[in-house]
This record gives sequence, C-alpha cells and structure tokens, in this order.
Amino acid sequence: RDQSAVPWVFNALANEIEYRSGSTVPQAFPPEIHLSSIGMCNINCRFCNYEHDIARQVYVRPEQIQKMDYLRHIQTLRLSSGLGEPSLNPYLSEIIRFISKTFPHLQMGFFSNGFALNQNGLLDTIVGNVNWINISLNAASSESYRVQCHINGFDRVSGNLSRLLAAKRERKTLMPLAMGSMVLNRKNLSDLPKMPALCRRLGIDRLTIFPFFALGSHDPSKFGSDDTLAACMAQYEPLHEKTIEASERHRVSLEIPSPLSHSDSSFGMPQRKFYDFAQIESNEWPMGRFLTDLKFENPQGSYCDFLWRYAAIGSTNNTGHSPHETHFLYPCIGPLSSVDLSRRTAFRFQDEKGFLNLWQHPVLNILRDAQHRPGICKVCDLCRNNDVRNPKHFRFLEEEVGRFAETHRKV
Repeated sequence: RDQSAVPWVFNALANEIEYRSGSTVPQAFPPEIHLSSIGMCNINCRFCNYEHDIARQVYVRPEQIQKMDYLRHIQTLRLSSGLGEPSLNPYLSEIIRFISKTFPHLQMGFFSNGFALNQNGLLDTIVGNVNWINISLNAASSESYRVQCHINGFDRVSGNLSRLLAAKRERKTLMPLAMGSMVLNRKNLSDLPKMPALCRRLGIDRLTIFPFFALGSHDPSKFGSDDTLAACMAQYEPLHEKTIEASERHRVSLEIPSPLSHSDSSFGMPQRKFYDFAQIESNEWPMGRFLTDLKFENPQGSYCDFLWRYAAIGSTNNTGHSPHETHFLYPCIGPLSSVDLSRRTAFRFQDEKGFLNLWQHPVLNILRDAQHRPGICKVCDLCRNNDVRNPKHFRFLEEEVGRFAETHRKV
C-alpha cells in the first residue's frame, strides 16, 4: 500500500482482511470517510435531532482539507456527516475543486436537503466533479413537506433538482448521480407510493427509505416513538408492495425495509431489500476475488462493518461538547452516535500518522473487540441481532448508552 501508485486499492484489501478477521487495532485506513463540513442547518426537521440553538457556526476550510494527505488511501469521501447542511459552507465549491484535482480517484458525494443547492456557485461546481448527491426528500407534496420540515421548501428543492438535471444534460454528463432518501414515519407514510414518480420527474435514479429513529427524542415539537415505522407497521405492509410496483414502473432503483412478516434485523437496522430498476449499480466487489482462497474463522458479516470501513467525523455543538474542538470521531450511526466523545476522539485535521492514531483510539478498539466478545458493550450486544429503531428497546438503550457515555466520554 505505502509504495503503490494506487494505494487505495491495497488499503481496501488490507481493510477487508482486518474486518473479516476481527482485528481490534487496524493498520488499514477506513476506505470511506464521512466529514461534516458544517455543523449548522437551514431547516429544523421534526424527524431530526438538529436544533438551531445549540449548533456552532464553524466551517471546514480548504486549508484544513489540504492537511488530509491520507486521502490517497481512501476510496470514498462524503462531505457530510451528522446533522449539518453542507451546502451552507461558503467554501464547499473550493473544497470540491481541490479534492477533484488532487485526488481524482476519490468517489466524492454528500447528503443535502437541497434547499441551498443553487447558492455560492455550487450547482456549477458539482456537475462533473461530484460522483453522487443524495437529497433528503421526505415528502411528495408541499403540504406533507411542511409537516416534516416546518417550512415551505418543497417547490424550492424541486426547482433546484430540476436545475441540476438541466445542467447535467447541458454538459452531457451523468455526474453527479442524483439519489433521494426518505425518513419514513407515521406522518409521511401515505406519501411512500408517490415517491418514485416524483423521483423520476426530478431526475433522481435511486430512492432509499430510512425508518425514523426516535431514540432520545423527548422534544414535543419533534416526532416521537409513536411515529416510528415499527409503530405503524400494519399500515406500512400494503404500501410496501405499491411502492415497489411504482418504482419498477418509473424505473427508479429502490432500497426499502421489508414488511414485518418478512423482516430480519442486523446490526441495529431492519434489513432493506434493493431493487435496481434503474440499472445503475452493482453490489459486486471485483477486488474481493483476490481474497477468495483466504480462510477466515468467522463468516462474512459476523462483525459490524462500520467500525472498520467508515470513519464518521461530526461537528461539535453546545450540548456539553468540548468548547475547544470543532470535530470529533463518533463510533457508529446507531445508538452510540449520541455519545459525546469530543474530548477523547477530537478530529483536528491530523496528518496521516495522526489520523491512524485516532482511528486506533482505545474507545474504538474496545467497540471492535465487543463485536466478537459478548459482554463488553451491552449496546452492541443488543444491536447485533435486533432492530434498535423499535421503541420496545428504547428504555434499555437509553440506560446502557448513558452508562457507556459515563465510562468513556471523559479523558
């Protein structure tokens, strides 16, 4: 890896070996990095834990990205992580141009609510330079969007996506691939079968359905446990089949949770089935053929892959996070994502050696060990074979996440 002209290829192979073998102190870099480019958002959605009052107005700047020399080892860089809206960062266009020129091998993209895509020259920059962009749609009409997001933004988001589609056609490029997502909850459940037609009209080729996660949600202005998918599964089952039929009809690829009667859970999430009606992707990993004859003690999928394959770097806020740090590495996108590790896993745009030391932090190594040794972390033990988005687990999870935080958040 260190001597190759294509280090990201050999790093990915080393990472896969470490993941499959359950190595607790990885020497490989994570193939994918999610980096929050800003901690602020322009919408206060009812399904999201974001709050304007506690957000910090701190932008990632191009000179900070320039310190990340280890991006030569990485395959995918997502310029969003956590609760911020990347299009609000006035330096985002400059950052994208730098990365595209310096690390042309990188698959680059970000999640966005689409509300400010037409600002700061961002639309012009992302066409041809960014591989994909995921827009959080969440509704099929203006009225439903207002219920979800407290704002009349549906027409504006739709307009920005139409501009993106026109710009791609003008330049005769498929980049960025436009994807959409929906945080499914009781209030937008009836919109679900209408989403594929909306996606096709706006030039979106792939739709992902995420079940609403209400753990820790006690704000009456936000959605709660009664709005989770698990709480309205009976109403969901007939809409599930209608949505698949609509996706096939409109040729929109669909990733959607299975109905309860066919549902299995793995590492905290109900399993989602993928239907590639748009014929835009493949789940095959050609490099995996190099590992065919290697023998591993445990079968593939024995460990939560997030702790090996993804580095999630979020922005700090004013809920008790360190006042001296802007970013920190959090361990997963499940229940432990709420743990304040800002004083222990501070991300300071370290160089290659510094980042690898952070990736091998004792807290992360403990959680990697917990993937193949029950009893180390009760949150991981429950998450391994259950849907932690089901409200029946919330009381236990809140207690155990609190215990974990009390033990590990302090230096």
